[in-house]
Amino acid sequence: LKVDEMTRLLTSRSLLILRGEQTLPLLQGIVTRDVRHLEAKPSTASFILDKNGRISDEILMRRREDELLIECSIQRRPLLKNVLERYRLRKKVSIEESDESVLWSEEKTEEDADQDPRLPGLGWRVYRRANGEKEGDGEYREKRYSLGVGEGEELIGLLPWHSNGDLLSQVSTNKGCYVGQELTARTATQGMIRRRLVPFTTESTVSGDVHHPDGKKVGKIVASSSTRGLVMISFSSIDNDIRSSEGIPIKPFLPDWMKEIDLSKVNV
Repeated sequence: LKVDEMTRLLTSRSLLILRGEQTLPLLQGIVTRDVRHLEAKPSTASFILDKNGRISDEILMRRREDELLIECSIQRRPLLKNVLERYRLRKKVSIEESDESVLWSEEKTEEDADQDPRLPGLGWRVYRRANGEKEGDGEYREKRYSLGVGEGEELIGLLPWHSNGDLLSQVSTNKGCYVGQELTARTATQGMIRRRLVPFTTESTVSGDVHHPDGKKVGKIVASSSTRGLVMISFSSIDNDIRSSEGIPIKPFLPDWMKEIDLSKVNV
């Protein structure tokens, strides 16, 4: 394949551009990840939480000269822009929607490509205007599902540790206050995690709660295609006979990158 044939356009993702010397202080009080990581690395991943400590947005952040690019779900971009503007107050930061596209490839295909900061297996990102690339949302979604990585609308309302925010470098525990920080910090120091987001395989698209054959609820479908998806499930049930609300069998599993980790505690 030629280089340009390996790059895919992600129509489900979009960009905001932030400019101004107070951009990082603005974000530091909102996002779960310590933005000082951007001083040493070109990009990082984060959540934005509501006041109850649940996910209201999932973003990637990338430095580019005097700009900071925020990648987010295209459906949620207007809402995210409003949130940032609300918290901006008198800080001198401009916040604009970008007409550039989010492009993705499994291998590095361009000099400006940046490896996904959550997990190397998620491939590489390029932010620029599209140039006739084929859409790759389905291919990218299946890759995410196989690795157990939720994104965008899939994560809204979930808790950051249940969503593997510790494993995917989306949450920092050693930064100052941010919206929703209290519950997140308390769980990190005192709590035991009993369920997490993991991938599953299926023979058909499924939804709703998942159960043992005896009817006991053990989790909930977060996202599904016709062959695989993401389920929030208790660890003790991963290897059991599990069925969706439609009665369709699903097979949850741990991807290779999660197998050697103690998933019952916060790993940061």
